Amino acid sequence: MNKEIIILRGLPGSGKSRYARQLAQSFPEIFVRVNCGGVRIMLGIEGGLGTPDQEAIVTAIEKAQAQAALDQDKTPIIDAMNLNNRFVKEWFKMGDAIFLDFDPPVGDCIENDAKREMGHVGEAAIRKIAKRYGIKEDGSLKPPPAQPEPFVFKKVPAWSGNKTDAVILDVDGTVADHSAVRNPYDTSRYHYEYETKQLDSGEEDMESAES
Repeated sequence: MNKEIIILRGLPGSGKSRYARQLAQSFPEIFVRVNCGGVRIMLGIEGGLGTPDQEAIVTAIEKAQAQAALDQDKTPIIDAMNLNNRFVKEWFKMGDAIFLDFDPPVGDCIENDAKREMGHVGEAAIRKIAKRYGIKEDGSLKPPPAQPEPFVFKKVPAWSGNKTDAVILDVDGTVADHSAVRNPYDTSRYHYEYETKQLDSGEEDMESAES
């Protein structure tokens, strides 16, 4: 069973951080809040996003915090907008995602943002984000990306003489004919053939150099 990651989604001022703080403070033995805004403040980044290099550091710290929580059998709460599906899919590599959407009207988000004591985003920025991610005035979000099913190896059934003969092709489409050469499952000659080809190639190079 894979470990779980809670991913909050929503505009600035939608209530994500308040929810994450309350959950992590109420159940510290279970949840760990991972907040990119807090990381930016720690790095001295003011007024929204930092430079590309700074944001790369923010992302690295976020992932390290989430992984540390998972290593201690705790559930990280990814407290960020998480509206960019490309970035959201990166969390899929760490565990099973549980999405929680915060979708109050855009006007409410703007009002909530204005009441913050620090870290204001501003109305213009919030409306720009809403437009970029197709969020209407009612605040409704588009569905999050689907987490891919884990790859499962399936055992190949044993060969039966009652089945139709098969033709094996190489990747380039040529017929893989091993008759009178060697059994394709005979690994004893793999390195031998490779080394022989290398030696032959080396001799040809020496002959070319001497001539």
